[in-house]
Amino acid sequence: FGGDMHIDPALLSPVSALMGALIGGSTTLVAAVYTQRHQDRLQRVASETAKREIVYADFVMSASNLLLNAYTRGTPFAVRYGARWAESRRQQVG
Repeated sequence: FGGDMHIDPALLSPVSALMGALIGGSTTLVAAVYTQRHQDRLQRVASETAKREIVYADFVMSASNLLLNAYTRGTPFAVRYGARWAESRRQQVG
């Protein structure tokens, strides 16, 4: 280890080019994998949000109908069907 190290000047340029290509290629690959994973995550989040919006809209419509029925038919109808509706929603979401 204590000796002089000599690098052949004819090999320096090709070895540097090869190392640069390997490092550049590796960096590109890592960036592509990261980007793809990020896009997949964004798509999953958007899909889950859309599902929740549909369930929420269904909830609002059903609750509105139940409230309207409660005002027109009386409270026992709303209580009876409200419990049945809540149970069906728990099964759909779960």
